Amino acid sequence: MTQKALKDKKIPRKYGFMPYHYGPFSRQLYFDINLLRAQGLVEEKTHSHPSGVFREFKLTPQGARDVESMIHSAQFKKIYETVRAVKRKYDDMPLVDLVELTHREFPEYVGEPTQY
Repeated sequence: MTQKALKDKKIPRKYGFMPYHYGPFSRQLYFDINLLRAQGLVEEKTHSHPSGVFREFKLTPQGARDVESMIHSAQFKKIYETVRAVKRKYDDMPLVDLVELTHREFPEYVGEPTQY
């Protein structure tokens, strides 16, 4: 949703997504998230649901402070405002519903689950 909102406002996007097991996937995004986790700026929660396992990422207090200092720069202001609008729109939606909405809105990114 955020990538589409950034694209609609002609804001360059860092991440490219590809179809994957349960929806859009970006290797670079996961690399960056793991780096931020290692730096103590992001934390992860895993949720199990009958339709699959979902990973949720959240800024730590230090991560929130770092973002707060960045969003005042002109370089990030338009990006921040766009991301904030998307977050407000979907923030109260349960994660499972958000995943289902993403599948409906972007079916081209939903791959077949791999059997292990």
